Amino acid sequence: TLHTWDNYPEQFIVDKFFDSAKSHLYKEQKLDAIIDLQTSFEIFIRNTYRLILLKNGSSEETIEKVSSYPFRNVIEQHLASHLGVDLNFNSPGPINDWYKNLYSLRNEIIHQGRVYITGEEAYAAYDSYVNARNYFADTLLMKGYINSNRKVDLNIFQKNTKGNIDIEKVILRLKQEGLI
Repeated sequence: TLHTWDNYPEQFIVDKFFDSAKSHLYKEQKLDAIIDLQTSFEIFIRNTYRLILLKNGSSEETIEKVSSYPFRNVIEQHLASHLGVDLNFNSPGPINDWYKNLYSLRNEIIHQGRVYITGEEAYAAYDSYVNARNYFADTLLMKGYINSNRKVDLNIFQKNTKGNIDIEKVILRLKQEGLI
């Protein structure tokens, strides 16, 4: 596990935030739990889309380009298209439940300054997160993107090791950002 964490940290950060959210719920820090749950879900969605693109043979340039697509657009249009399912936020089902119980609640916290969350709201958000994530996992399994153990083949992802870093790309990016 530690070896995989070192080599593929973007895969395990989903669970880092999810575990943090569970800890916050246990301590009744509901506001923090909501933010961590939604952060975990957003990373999970981005990783899921990246997995699909890699499995379908998309180039790194394409994958980098789509990483800036709006979050809602990624779910409702891109993931829905690749998975052949309705992921509209307003259609009945686990995505709508997640949207109402977690995503909207997190937006009220971030954009409107909401500070009080009831226990019922926090646990509905948690349950919606789990159900939506399981729905995606079931669909990914059905479409052949993950194996029967519901695991991702990490070999398709580039390792986070020194030998896999193109220093010229790093320097170019730093120059483009005006940092060097």
